[in-house]
Amino acid sequence: MKKQQGFTLIELLVVIAIIGVLSAVVLASLNTARTKGNDVGVKANLSTVTTQAALYLSDNNNTYGTFANAACPAVGDTGTGVFYNTTIENAIAAAILDSSGGSATCSSTDTAYAVAVSRPSGAAAPRRAPRRIPRMQWRCRGHQERRHPRRRIGASTVSARTAGSVIPPCPVRRAVRA
Repeated sequence: MKKQQGFTLIELLVVIAIIGVLSAVVLASLNTARTKGNDVGVKANLSTVTTQAALYLSDNNNTYGTFANAACPAVGDTGTGVFYNTTIENAIAAAILDSSGGSATCSSTDTAYAVAVSRPSGAAAPRRAPRRIPRMQWRCRGHQERRHPRRRIGASTVSARTAGSVIPPCPVRRAVRA
C-alpha cells in the first residue's frame, strides 16, 4: 500500500477557516483595546484641565470667568476666562484628538466650570461589563474643598468642579445598644 503524503483539500480548508475565525477575534479585541486607550488619554487630559483650573482660580481672585455653554475655544483664541488659559486650551485640544475627532463643550460661571468631551457620532463605545456606579466619596475634615470625580455619562467624559464648596461636618455615629 502506498503512503499518503501531504494534506487533503478538506483539511487545508478547515485549518484556513479556523485561522480566519481566530484572527477576527484578535482584531476585534485590538480595536476595543485601542478605544479604551483613547478613553484613558481623554481622562488624563481632563485631569490636566482640573489641575490647571485650580491654579487659574487661585491666580484670578477666586473666579473662573464666564463662558457660555458652547464649543470650547480653539488653541490661540484670545479672551478672558478659564478656557483661554494656554495649558487648558492645549489639554482640551489633546482630549479631542484622543476621542478620535469628537467634540468638546465648555461652560463656566464665576464659581464653577464644566468640560465635556464626546466621541464623534457613529463611533462605537467600548463594550464593558455592567458595573455599579460608586457613590461619591466625601471627606470630612474641616472646611476642605469638595472634589468632584470625573464621571462617564453615555459617550461623554465630564469633569466639573465647584469653587468654595465645603464639606459638611461628619455625622456623629451613636452606638446602638441591643
